[in-house]
Amino acid sequence: TSKNIKSNFKRIKLWVSKSSYIIEKMVGQISKKKKIIIEFSNIEINKEISDDLFIFRVPKGVYVYNNPIGW
Repeated sequence: TSKNIKSNFKRIKLWVSKSSYIIEKMVGQISKKKKIIIEFSNIEINKEISDDLFIFRVPKGVYVYNNPIGW
C-alpha cells in the first residue's frame, strides 16, 4: 500500500558506487538556493551491531512531537 507523503525536496540525486552499488552521496534540493548534502564514508557491510543501538531513549528535558504525517 502506498502512502501520500509530502516532502520538502524538489529533487534528490544519489551517487552510487559502480562496484558495490552502495549509495555514497545524496543531494536533496529544497529550493533554488537551499540543498542538503550527505556524504557517506567508512561504510562497513553486514557489520554486527547490537539491537540496543536502535532503541530511542528520550533525553531528559526533551519533548517528542507526534509525526503529523502519521507513519
